Order: sequence, then structure tokens, then C-alpha cells
Amino acid sequence: MLLPEGYKQISNNIAFMILREDLSPNLFDTSLKLLFKQPSDKLLPLTGGRNDIFLSEVNKNFYVLLKLYSHGGLLKNLFSTKYYYFSNRFLNEFYLYTSTLKNNIPVPEYLGGFWIKRHGLYKCGVITQYLSDTVTLENYLRIKTHTNSEKYDILIKCGRTIRTMHNIGILHNDLQIRNILINPAEKSVYLIDFDNAKKLPSINLFNRTQNLLRLKRSFFKRDISIDFFSILLNGYDISDLSSYSYFFSYPHIQWIKVKKFFNKKQ
Repeated sequence: MLLPEGYKQISNNIAFMILREDLSPNLFDTSLKLLFKQPSDKLLPLTGGRNDIFLSEVNKNFYVLLKLYSHGGLLKNLFSTKYYYFSNRFLNEFYLYTSTLKNNIPVPEYLGGFWIKRHGLYKCGVITQYLSDTVTLENYLRIKTHTNSEKYDILIKCGRTIRTMHNIGILHNDLQIRNILINPAEKSVYLIDFDNAKKLPSINLFNRTQNLLRLKRSFFKRDISIDFFSILLNGYDISDLSSYSYFFSYPHIQWIKVKKFFNKKQ
């Protein structure tokens, strides 16, 4: 792909990086430490999610977020952070950001990314703006100091933001309660983790419903009241969900309920 304006490329014999032009090339060395799982005083680990996520201080009091892509489920045990080199998750996400996401929906700024390739496999990561005053939607809804009125307004805004995403043709294939960030002070909403997302000519009712039900399942899984999801759905302003999509999602929701039941028994 052609580099968008404002970005530069850095590389050596095995590693490649795309980086915003005004950022220090020292991030290249920092990213190599992350790719090779080497200790670095430049990387401060964060918790949450299945990916390896770190903060790095670029300048005084200016931090960026580095995330190493990794598999979930059974593939995590087999391949961990390795992928077959017929695509590049960072490049897919970066292209989506520069071509569509930027200036259309609220997302952290993509500052760059990095990858290595060996023996038909690759590992890669992404560098984004660090939104220091945000929490996941899950954590926001758990905080008792936020009033029901404040939570209602935020959920309505979440629904509207997701609808805008669908209207511009973006299908977020990992839409879940931890991939929505909230800034409580500014009452703002951000969507994150678009590495599995797709750009389509249009998003039909079936795909919209599938995406929304994927989000609903994460409410179930994290023990967050479905009443909150219903408010979000009101913000999305959809009169009727696809019954066909409901049919395919029903077994998954029931499986979540079964697992939760047996977990309580243990």
C-alpha cells in the first residue's frame, strides 16, 4: 500500500514499521523488544483483553499504546502471536483507519504499526493514541458513582456511534463491551480494535443484527444487565432486528448461560 501523507517507513533485514512522521524512530527499537518478548524499560504493561498491551513514553508525559496482536480461543495455544503471511492484521486495520475510520467515527489515532516475517509466518502490532482518561463500557457501567441518567446518555451515544459505523459500511467483527471506551468527564465514546473489521458497500439488516447480537452476548458474558443493552439499542434506533440472525445467535447465547451455570456450581 502507498503510505498516507504524514507517515514514514522504517525497516531492517527482518522488521518493518510504519510511523507517523513526527514520532521518534526510537519506537522501532522498542517495538522489536516487544516482538521478540525481550524486557525493556520503555514498555509499561497494561492489563485487559487477550492482546499484549503496553505503554511507552515517547516524550515527557506523552505516552503511546503498543498492542501485539494475538489469537484467541484454541488458536492461542497453538500459534499465540503468529499468523500465516497471506495477510497482515496491522496493515488491514491501518488501511481501514486511513481510508474510512478517520474523521468519520470516534477512534484513537493510529500512530503506526510494526511487523516481522519468518518462514511464512508473521507477528505484528499497532501503535495508537493513548486515551488516558477512558474506561471500557463494561467498567463504566459497573461504577456506582455514575448516575442512571449519565449511563443512559452514554448508552444512547454508543448506539448512535455504532449505527454511524454501520452506515459508512464498517462491520466490526469483534464488537463487544470491552471494545467501546468511555471518557466519563467528556461524556465521549470511542470504538477500538478494528483488526478483524471489514469495509462493505453497505451493511444489510442481517449483518447489523449479527453485529449487535455479538455485542449483546458480551453483556451476558460479563454479567452486565441486558437492560443496558436495550438502552443502547434505542440509541441505535432500529425498529426490528433480523429474526434470521436471531436464529443463528440463539445457540451461542444459550451456551454462555450453560457455562455460567456450571461455573457457579464449581
